[in-house]
Amino acid sequence: MGGISDEGITAEEYIRYRKKRSKSLYVEDFARARFGDGRGPSRVLEIGCGPGFAIKQMAASNPECLIVGCDIDSALLAHAAAEIPAGGASFLVRNESVSLPFADGAFDYIFSEGSFHHFDDPGKMVSEMKRVLKPGGGIFIADLDPGSAPARFIIFVLRLASALGVAGSGHQALLHSIRSAVPVKRIMEMYMEEGMLPRVRKMRASMILETEKPF
Repeated sequence: MGGISDEGITAEEYIRYRKKRSKSLYVEDFARARFGDGRGPSRVLEIGCGPGFAIKQMAASNPECLIVGCDIDSALLAHAAAEIPAGGASFLVRNESVSLPFADGAFDYIFSEGSFHHFDDPGKMVSEMKRVLKPGGGIFIADLDPGSAPARFIIFVLRLASALGVAGSGHQALLHSIRSAVPVKRIMEMYMEEGMLPRVRKMRASMILETEKPF
């Protein structure tokens, strides 16, 4: 499972970037639809939890939930440990493999934002998500949509900035992310190979795929 180092930025640079948008619309959407306050306790896994902002936001949506975040980057996990609420039911796990270190059916929901393009073997990761999800549980993935018009426009702007010598490391990282993103059609095929049919929504340069594990 790859990480932000593949994109040429440090953990510190990534944390600074994420702090500017520490509240995620994707988390709000996911929590409201799946396990928001009043829905009782749920077990949630975030794959690619990074510096922990999403875990903190999810925990605020429903304090009864048990939330587990896993990531490959120890520096980001260290920041997440300081970010998540003390005494809450949130836990962090470092994982370098596409294989998830959890039992079959361990979680009610799986959430992943901006991480799918980092997976060394995304098809294997989809299989692992299904394995650790309970029957009827839901998967929510948000990532860049490389085929969208906004993404293509961003690539054009970033290439121009690079040619003019004004592109910073963050710009280069974003360009790498878009180029590494998996096309929505291929992700849908991965899901269908596992017997799951995802629903797809487009949001600017990103895509959201939601599905449930069959009973």
